[in-house]
Amino acid sequence: MISIIALSVSMASAQSVSEPYVIGVRPKTYLNIGGASGLSVSNGTGLYAGGAFGVSRVKGNHTLGVSTELFYDSNLKGLTGTLGPKVGLLIGELDGGVVMNTGSDLTTWGGYARLGLNFGLASSYYRVLVLSERTTTHHIGVTLKFPQQLGYRPRVEY
Repeated sequence: MISIIALSVSMASAQSVSEPYVIGVRPKTYLNIGGASGLSVSNGTGLYAGGAFGVSRVKGNHTLGVSTELFYDSNLKGLTGTLGPKVGLLIGELDGGVVMNTGSDLTTWGGYARLGLNFGLASSYYRVLVLSERTTTHHIGVTLKFPQQLGYRPRVEY
């Protein structure tokens, strides 16, 4: 019993004086950069490919953040960009927001919703894009993201 108390006191004294002792996982912020591609279904079938960028705050097994993508869609015949908030658990997430497409000779705006499953560096998802009254497009895709933890500090300073 005395050895357990001594171990606890020594671990507590190893912590930085400016921070209180914390039990459990501290919240972390991640910057995610990667690529996305998949199948695009609208009036016809096509493909899309592009880049993904996001910032997420992870606390326990919950995530909260903002994500954006910029990709070329062969169905929409132009660049498409998305921007919106995302929420979820570590295994799955839901996000939605605004979408802009520069296909043809005019720029169209609309909204999107996406449901995804995370598998470490890769995630798969289903997304619906609604661009004004012109078209609705469905995406089934895969994203490869490389997370970078922001503000990393070691738990114990030596």
